[in-house]
Amino acid sequence: RPNLLRPLRLKPVQREAPRFASGDVEDDAADAPDESSQGEILERPLVYVRVRPDGADNAKSEGGIKVDGTNVTYPVPKKDRKNTISVEHVFEETASQEDVFQKVVREQVMTYILQGFRACIFAFGITGSGKSYTILGNGEQVESQGLLQRTIQDLFAQDLDNFSMSMQAIQLHRHRFEDLGVAQKELVKVNSTMHVDKTDCSEHKFDSAAPALEWLDGALTRRNVKATGGNKVSSRSH
Repeated sequence: RPNLLRPLRLKPVQREAPRFASGDVEDDAADAPDESSQGEILERPLVYVRVRPDGADNAKSEGGIKVDGTNVTYPVPKKDRKNTISVEHVFEETASQEDVFQKVVREQVMTYILQGFRACIFAFGITGSGKSYTILGNGEQVESQGLLQRTIQDLFAQDLDNFSMSMQAIQLHRHRFEDLGVAQKELVKVNSTMHVDKTDCSEHKFDSAAPALEWLDGALTRRNVKATGGNKVSSRSH
């Protein structure tokens, strides 16, 4: 339900991938990255909209949302007008978790991760719009697995040499950062600089998908959730 999104008219802006300085990589030409396979680095986030089915968990939409290709028109609450936003892709009510994964992660995020670039998926929307479900799933069925679980499995399935994964789970709740990766939630200190935030949150390393997913399931059980009119297990934190 994109009724809180401001009007956006975004056009893809791309530039060439950065070239590595000679001191940043080994001199072995055979190991140098192929510039033709580097792709392009986006100068702004890619924006996707997912429309939640009416009636899910007793959720009620305001109605009046119209989708025309990658354009979404929706009514502005308490105002007699409509806004139109243009995005990369619109997932309508019938879209599955796998559909979202293939379009967002497989076609975009995974490409950059495997080239050594940082990547981030940020879910934005009102309470009950489906953010947690899209990212984390509901833990009940394989078909309902979220983008995070699917990404973990997909990375280990790549059969990369000497690959391991380090994970952290940090919750922001009532202005406090908490470590969800340990049995008893602990407060986390955050030291911010101009370019990066560093924390003393516990870090957990995994060499295969199964233990990583098991640890993630445990971390998710420690999240702060509460029933709302639009979601019986609504996240009360970030």
